[in-house]
Amino acid sequence: MPPFGLLVYTVKSAIQDIDPTMNVMNIFKSSIPYWIIMLIAIALIFRLPEIATVLPNALFP
Repeated sequence: MPPFGLLVYTVKSAIQDIDPTMNVMNIFKSSIPYWIIMLIAIALIFRLPEIATVLPNALFP
C-alpha cells in the first residue's frame, strides 16, 4: 500500500480552493470505506488465491 499520509496531504492541498473547511481528519474519515473494501479484497485473495490468477490466466492462456 502506498504512503497513505502523503496522499491525504496531497488531497487536502488539491481541494483547499474548493472546500477550505475540509481538514485532514475529515479526509481520513472519508477514506475508511475504501480501507474496508481493500481489507476484504486482501482477505478474499488470501483465502481463495485462485482469484488472483483468474484474470492473468484468461489474458495469457
